[in-house]
Amino acid sequence: AAGSVQKIGRYEILGELGHGAMGVVYKGRDPIIDRLVAIKTIRFDRFYEEQEIQNLKERFFKEAQADGQLIHPNIVTVFDVGENKGLSFMTMEYIEGESLSQFTARDRLLPPEKVLTIIIEAAEALDFAHRRGIVHRDVKPANIMLTPTGQVKVMDFGIAKLPTSTLTQTGSILGTPSYMSPEQINGLDLDGRSDLFSLGSVFYELLTGTKPFKGETLSALSNQITQGTPQPV
Repeated sequence: AAGSVQKIGRYEILGELGHGAMGVVYKGRDPIIDRLVAIKTIRFDRFYEEQEIQNLKERFFKEAQADGQLIHPNIVTVFDVGENKGLSFMTMEYIEGESLSQFTARDRLLPPEKVLTIIIEAAEALDFAHRRGIVHRDVKPANIMLTPTGQVKVMDFGIAKLPTSTLTQTGSILGTPSYMSPEQINGLDLDGRSDLFSLGSVFYELLTGTKPFKGETLSALSNQITQGTPQPV
């Protein structure tokens, strides 16, 4: 519980923002600079076998370093990465606002002009990353924030790069299958076009309130994504 964690590294913990697939996200404060931060924690030991953990941690730190170079008005800035009592963490810009998940229900859809503006800003953020050789891999409504002033902020670049084939029994697919591209579903090498496919799926859902590809099981969903044609918007 948030109450039991007072500090992670030098950061003061102010509360919980949410639970991700890999750990808890906290709202914190950097006492040295006196700024609010979001702190994403990852418990590798809950998901991976002992012999893989060191390798994964190294990859996590490398990813964070790459993400730290993504300074763009539509990308959540990564400030720091570290380890504290066996817990790996990443601190990033704290964003006031809501994720696009709030606007996918039929009764909460945004006007199409607004959706178009959001998608353009998200596409510009992805283009900026792609030009630097970074593929997001998990573009979905929950990873795109909208600030109170209407600015778009894409977050969680590269996190989904952690391998899923070796997850222990408690694990699940880390990328979100509904928004995956055909090449991602098929486990192929990815470039920026995969993110654009995922962004297209988000665009469709924000306009219609329904996902373009649906399936009761992972294999049914995979089949839809690789073979199916969504109903026209």
